[in-house]
Amino acid sequence: MDRAIHGPRKPHPDIASSLNNFGNVYYHIGELEKAVEKLKQCLEMERAILGPNKPHLNIASSLGNLGLVYHEMGELEKAQKNLKQSLEMERAIDGPNKPHPGIASSLGNLGLVYRDMGELENALGMYEQCLQMNRAVHRSDKPHSDTARALWGIGSVYQKQKKQNHAADFLEQSLEILRSSNGQNSLYPQITAVQCELADVYESQRD
Repeated sequence: MDRAIHGPRKPHPDIASSLNNFGNVYYHIGELEKAVEKLKQCLEMERAILGPNKPHLNIASSLGNLGLVYHEMGELEKAQKNLKQSLEMERAIDGPNKPHPGIASSLGNLGLVYRDMGELENALGMYEQCLQMNRAVHRSDKPHSDTARALWGIGSVYQKQKKQNHAADFLEQSLEILRSSNGQNSLYPQITAVQCELADVYESQRD
């Protein structure tokens, strides 16, 4: 519909937005090649509209979405490249040290990619920055699922580094926040996932 209104080849924000939405839908239903195709078209159109080198949150968002799709595909180098560009652009817009939930999210996503690449020190650095920023955004004394995810990420890196005591400490903190937010006996998927990871850590501590 947007292309019928605005023309099939004319760059327009509405078309770019639709392409981004299509890309995200394809990502969530697991059609990753189609997701990449739509998100690349979206990114190309946004750059045509806004300028190829101009920092803009729409471009940063598209880069981040593309990075997440590449991560899901196992193309970690491409994921890292796109997520890093997204983070750099967000910092250029919002300021390098200003707490912002979007920057915190990008730091966490990069931490995940570095972890899966085996670059554990880089992963730890990203997750620690993510945790610090989430605590600044959401208040350090207020439980929040974003803070829990950052703690979980740090714990998972320590587990891969065989630092089981550190891993247990951060995973327990994550679990406590998730339970306080969702209920002690909740079947919330993240609670189950952290519990399983924590069980593996406890098993390793007994060995």
